Amino acid sequence: MTLRLAIIINVLLICVLGLKAQDTTVNMPITEYEHVMEQIDSLNNTVSEQKDLIKALNSQLSLKNDSIAHLSLLLFEKSDVSQNYEVTLKNFRDSLEQKDQQIESLVKQLSSLDMVRLRYANGRLQMPYDSKKIKEAIELFDGIQDTSLKNQYQEVRDWLSQYDMYMRDVNTTLSSLQCDSRRTNKFKFEDWKRFAINEINDNFYVKNSAGHQFTILYLDGIISSAKKRIQTAGSKPSVDFSDLLEQMVIK
Repeated sequence: MTLRLAIIINVLLICVLGLKAQDTTVNMPITEYEHVMEQIDSLNNTVSEQKDLIKALNSQLSLKNDSIAHLSLLLFEKSDVSQNYEVTLKNFRDSLEQKDQQIESLVKQLSSLDMVRLRYANGRLQMPYDSKKIKEAIELFDGIQDTSLKNQYQEVRDWLSQYDMYMRDVNTTLSSLQCDSRRTNKFKFEDWKRFAINEINDNFYVKNSAGHQFTILYLDGIISSAKKRIQTAGSKPSVDFSDLLEQMVIK
């Protein structure tokens, strides 16, 4: 059973999720994102079984350690039968080594699942806002077992919890610029372009996200697109944010 569960974990982690033991990347391609959620429940169930197995193995290790201590005492006291005891002791030690290897393997698998949770949570920041899926991503992040890993990437959770607020904030900025009469006035269009760039740069999210390792990549893309349209526009009033505003509909 132990070997079968280990194989299941490894196949799911390597083949489906494309993880490597040394991989510390937390970004997740959009094409991979939705598929991961289909595997997360299976992984959680399997790891739960593995945790129970670890407890059982630790209990066995404790009993075997006691047995080794007893056998060592017998070896010292009964040299005439020491050969038989040495064989038994060797078997016990071999068994202990196997159990240690199993536990080490399980610990690595649990660590890999933490990375899956983290990559999924960060991947949600690359996608349109969806309250249900944001909640799922936060719950997965909160389920990370490695406290050090969770603390290191706390910023990911912070952005998830603030995604709604920042989405509305960027939406408000672009909506205001879209409704500005100067945008469609050929005599005032140049003034509008300068004003629009300043307004975007002064946006609450834009200023708060500057210099951070992790940001809401989906909003970054919208903001980048809006600025590019303004900066590359000629003298003819032609900048339109309608499609960008549609991409920020709150679900």
